[in-house]
Amino acid sequence: MTHRTRRRLGIAGILIGLVIAGIWVPSSAAAAGDQRAIEAVIRSRMDLMQGFGATSDGAISPQALPEALTKANGRLRSVYSGELLTQRSDQLDASLRAQAGGALRFFGGGVSKLTFSKIGISGSIARLTVTATTWSDVGQVVERKVVRSRPANIVEFTFELTRLPEGWRITQESFVFAPGSEP
Repeated sequence: MTHRTRRRLGIAGILIGLVIAGIWVPSSAAAAGDQRAIEAVIRSRMDLMQGFGATSDGAISPQALPEALTKANGRLRSVYSGELLTQRSDQLDASLRAQAGGALRFFGGGVSKLTFSKIGISGSIARLTVTATTWSDVGQVVERKVVRSRPANIVEFTFELTRLPEGWRITQESFVFAPGSEP
C-alpha cells in the first residue's frame, strides 16, 4: 500500500467517523431528551389525584366539582391519549363525583419512591417499567363518621407511550402489586 493510498484511507476513515459521530451524538442526545420527557410524564401520572379542590374533611363541595372536573381532565390530557384517556377520564370523573356525594373521601396520596427500569424507545413508541411505593390517605363515611385508612403498596407499572405532536402520552398501562404488598 502506497503512502498516498494510506492517506486517502485515513482521510476516508476520519470522514466516516465524523459522519457516524454526527449522526450518533444527536441521536443519543435526542434519546436522553426523550427519556427525560417520558420520565416527566410518568411522574405527572403518579401525581394525578393531588389538588382537585377537596376540603379538609376530604370531600369536594358540589360547587367546586365543575372546576375539579375541568382541572382533572386537563391533567389527564397532559399524560394520556387515545382510548386510555377516555377510560381514565371516566374513572376520575366517577371518583370525584363520589367525593362530592360524600361517600368517599380522598385526603391525599402519592409516591414515596419511584424507580425507572427497562426503558426502551423505538421511533415514536416507548416502553418502560416503573416500580413505585404508593400511598394514599382515604376515608369512607360510616354511620356519619369518616373512617380513614392509609394504605401503602409497592406496585410495578408497565407503560407504553407514544410520541405525539404535543409530546409523549401514555397509551397503555398495566400494574401488579409486589408480593406481600397487595391490598
